[in-house]
Amino acid sequence: KSIGIKFVSSSRDYTKFSQDMKYFMSELNIDGVDIVINSLVGEFIPLSMKFLKRNGTFIELGKREILSENQLKEIRTDINYQTVEFDKLVENDIVWFQNLLQEIMIDINKGKIQPIPTKVFSIQDKSGIIDGFRYIQHASHIGKVILSNPSTSICSYSKDAYIITGGMG
Repeated sequence: KSIGIKFVSSSRDYTKFSQDMKYFMSELNIDGVDIVINSLVGEFIPLSMKFLKRNGTFIELGKREILSENQLKEIRTDINYQTVEFDKLVENDIVWFQNLLQEIMIDINKGKIQPIPTKVFSIQDKSGIIDGFRYIQHASHIGKVILSNPSTSICSYSKDAYIITGGMG
């Protein structure tokens, strides 16, 4: 909300998402949205399309559940459906992608972009794994859950001199 976002909902709960969208639209006194940028799957796809205005645009970012023309016609015939293959954009214009990453890093360093919250669980012992999966199971977190396998040193060394030979062919 600090960046101007007025409404936030859950992408895990179909009923809550549907109710929230109806509430948001009534609060804004609108009959639909112009654009949906989607990465959700399953029943959320037709639900999100339901909230589009006539001639609205649905932009699919996901790689799964891309709709065929026939599948789209079963849901809506009066919207534009576009897919964005971000991996292909990167492949086709690596310079654009490098510039984009540089701009993002500048904004991160300036504090304009905040990293998403993370919660780290160590998998060094069984309890860390169990705690991590229990945390995910509650589905109440925002951000990423990380199961960390701390690196171990390949060798311990003293501050002596080492001679490495070979490696030239």
